[in-house]
Amino acid sequence: MPINLFQTLAAAFSPEGEERPNLPCGFSPGTATVSTVAYIGDQPSDPVSLPVLPGDTHIRGTFAHANRSGVFTIPTTGGLQYLSVDTSAPGKKYSNPMPNEYELGVDSVDWGTQVYDDGNYGVVYNFQVAFQSSGPSQTIALLMQPSGGAGHYVAFTDRQEALSPYVTYQSAWWFNEMTLRGGLTRIDLQLTLPGGAAGPQKLLFDPGFTGQ
Repeated sequence: MPINLFQTLAAAFSPEGEERPNLPCGFSPGTATVSTVAYIGDQPSDPVSLPVLPGDTHIRGTFAHANRSGVFTIPTTGGLQYLSVDTSAPGKKYSNPMPNEYELGVDSVDWGTQVYDDGNYGVVYNFQVAFQSSGPSQTIALLMQPSGGAGHYVAFTDRQEALSPYVTYQSAWWFNEMTLRGGLTRIDLQLTLPGGAAGPQKLLFDPGFTGQ
């Protein structure tokens, strides 16, 4: 028996305000109707007769930019410190974004509604981190805590890849540590929220912590 997942979407060929193509006399821009149906077993003989289900509640947007770059300094005298990433879009519950972390886009179906990419799924963060320390040699650990749920994560430290096991919000994932010898120690840190993982996440910087 088919699973009734039939729905119909209609959208103009180009968004309002864009230049229209030159059309022969008597013709005008049209619309396209896209229909999808998912089923198990035999293909339904008349899919149009299946009930139409409500549209997907996840809003998909189109954005002028994708990835984000940032620079920040971690003084080791401050003890354990963290940076929130992918918390939630402005105005939503638990939102704690970095400056300019989120960007308004437009709904990619109706090309009118302004939307956020909640959780910044698919966005790659490129950080330049400077650890500020003084005195003798010191170790600082880099950890990630999926404070918004659970999943598998990936991070690059100076192009060195680290893949996590399944991590829950009740624990933190150790993915690297740095040895500091006074002054500024700079690293490149790159991460994203992969598909299947729930956001948000916290980057933890713990001076003196060693081991996994």
